[in-house]
Amino acid sequence: MSSGHDSFSGPTIGSIPTHYDTLGVRPDASTAEIRAAYLARARVHHPDVATGTQRDVSTSMAELNRAYEVLRRPASRAQYDRELRSPTPAPSAAPRSAPPDGGYDDQVVDTLHDDDGEPIPPSPGARAMRRVLSPSGPAKMPWKLMAVAAVVGSVAIVASAALVDAPQDEPPDGILRVGSCVAVETNTDVREIACSAEAELVVRLVIPTDATCPAAYLPYRDRLGLGTACVEPYEHPET
Repeated sequence: MSSGHDSFSGPTIGSIPTHYDTLGVRPDASTAEIRAAYLARARVHHPDVATGTQRDVSTSMAELNRAYEVLRRPASRAQYDRELRSPTPAPSAAPRSAPPDGGYDDQVVDTLHDDDGEPIPPSPGARAMRRVLSPSGPAKMPWKLMAVAAVVGSVAIVASAALVDAPQDEPPDGILRVGSCVAVETNTDVREIACSAEAELVVRLVIPTDATCPAAYLPYRDRLGLGTACVEPYEHPET
């Protein structure tokens, strides 16, 4: 089963790509295939090597991180799969027919009678306001505004998810993220290890290789070539 073909199109919610689409794997891909697909695409979309605008590159990498964070864990992947199988339908409401041009909405018609109960003809100003507030013809949805809001919301979600600390009780998968414990190799690269009694360093930031770690952290190159890890001494939890 292949895990790295960009042409694969998995399940989608409407026209929104799923995490499987983002990584280019099938919904039944193994954990090893998901990891391999993430590494293959990260080497293409990583800010150190990718071409394009900074925003596009950052968004692509954030989407990869988010997809991998969800699919690499059995529990979060199972929850995600359940959501794909039973997406929540958008609520629908029956459209209210527009009154004739120059008319009034049924909800406010009771206020438009004189003391004798006779209807008050709409004034020219009222007709103009009516055309502005309730134009004739089918209602128009602000699709452009909704699309922009959806994109902004998605970017905010994936960007924040990529910064979530890695649970320290999970076995290492070799991919550095905030909270990963690391060991320094002979060539000064760092690799992920379990946050056990032997761990001495922990990752606090992962940045492009041409960026600079804050002064409080030590910079080490990720041995997979996916940026620089900014690390500090690991404080073992009290037992």
